[in-house]
Amino acid sequence: MLINDFLTYLQYEKRYSPHTLQAYRADLLQFEDFLKSESENNIETAKVADIK
Repeated sequence: MLINDFLTYLQYEKRYSPHTLQAYRADLLQFEDFLKSESENNIETAKVADIK
């Protein structure tokens, strides 16, 4: 949900191109998979320590 909301913001408010949105989506989904595999958090519950 958070990823889609962010991508919608980028699309309509920032007017990012479809290719840029596609790249952001791929990167964010990959990051979400990383969080799930390395910790018990997902992208919505991640803490600063999970990102560093």
